[in-house]
Amino acid sequence: MAVCSYTAITIIDDILVRLKMKFLLKPAYATPGWAILTIAYLGLVASMIGHYWDVQQPEFLHTVGDEYWFAYITLLTVGLGDLYLQPQGLFTGNVIKWTILLLYGFITMAAFLGKFSEWIESFIPKDKESFQRRLARTGIFGSGIEHPLCESLEILRKLVEINEAKVLMESLTTEAYISNPKHQIKQKYRSSFRRMDRQARTPDGRIINDHRIEILTEKKNIVIRLLEDNQSEFEDRMNAKIILGHTIESEEINSRCEIDPKLCCANLSLTTLEELHCEEEILESILFQTKKFRRYIEMHVGDTK
Repeated sequence: MAVCSYTAITIIDDILVRLKMKFLLKPAYATPGWAILTIAYLGLVASMIGHYWDVQQPEFLHTVGDEYWFAYITLLTVGLGDLYLQPQGLFTGNVIKWTILLLYGFITMAAFLGKFSEWIESFIPKDKESFQRRLARTGIFGSGIEHPLCESLEILRKLVEINEAKVLMESLTTEAYISNPKHQIKQKYRSSFRRMDRQARTPDGRIINDHRIEILTEKKNIVIRLLEDNQSEFEDRMNAKIILGHTIESEEINSRCEIDPKLCCANLSLTTLEELHCEEEILESILFQTKKFRRYIEMHVGDTK
């Protein structure tokens, strides 16, 4: 049922993206939307069971509250036994109809609960490794817990999104007017990611270097998070190897478990192109250190299962 609800959420999300309503995918908007859909479906099931009782079992006395109570406990798969579909009067058509109706109800309820859990999780900070990830690392035999997707990949996805935005800015051309006492010069420019024009401006009127600094700072913070995540994984695997009795050379641990403090100092007050170039070189060094660290984990530490 969880797989079916996840499939339903994926289909609805894809439809919203195609309809240019991607903002509705945010938990703050998606949760009320799925709540309204679930309440509407509860009303449908309640009306259907009320009609069934009136037609098939007129002697059974019930209220509107009973109808909604039956819909609620049924879609939650609780089934307390106080209200249920009596077998008297059930035909093949009724069995098929109620089976399809309740199956879609289960999926709708599960999808709502999934979105609701995402909305709750959005208020919980995720700076540290999640409990699910640490539990999966323990390798409990027969627990059925699979190792979750590496968090580094999620961080890299964000980095790729920023790079795609950068490429979009590089391909963007617009017209800029520069005032001149004699005449107005009309010129086209490309983003100063390639052209260092101090007078160039973005389409919203901001100086292009300010935009470059903003993109650079965001990229740098993400890469630092990536490096820290790799180190956290490295330390966890090292600790696991020590518990299992493997010998670890302390020199190699010390040489790879330290972050250069100067790399973590994000300069938010860049004013010259020289400072900007220097900051970009620091970013490249962080990324290089991250790749090197990742290769070391894969080659020397290995899996600790």
